[in-house]
Amino acid sequence: MAIDQIGQGSLSRAVVMIDLAENIAILGGLNPRQCPKLGEKRNGPLDLETLRPFIPNSQNHSHLRRIMTFFDELSLDRLLRQLNAETRRSRRRLLLDLLEVHGRQPDPKCSCSSMVWLKRKKAVLVGFFQEI
Repeated sequence: MAIDQIGQGSLSRAVVMIDLAENIAILGGLNPRQCPKLGEKRNGPLDLETLRPFIPNSQNHSHLRRIMTFFDELSLDRLLRQLNAETRRSRRRLLLDLLEVHGRQPDPKCSCSSMVWLKRKKAVLVGFFQEI
């Protein structure tokens, strides 16, 4: 359902649904980390392209961060891995934009190898932004 709301352009509704799903899971004695997996079984994985229109407006960033903490595929570690393997320029740009929305706060779930990779690629990323 939250994925449907994102697709319809309503980040606020998606965030409310995510919060409700996590609260219901906690009250029901379930692990809230299982909620995204249940949604994926019904709706399929979240397409990153649906997030692209929301990125330029900084007012959407808090909602985007909330959504990104809910879906494992949008974790800092996974985005960095995708960026490392991506060959298409537009997709790399989207991944970099999502990483920027994540902010500068370190993600405790992010693997050390991803952080080392990011430090090594810092100069490359700076050059990438200058090309755009």
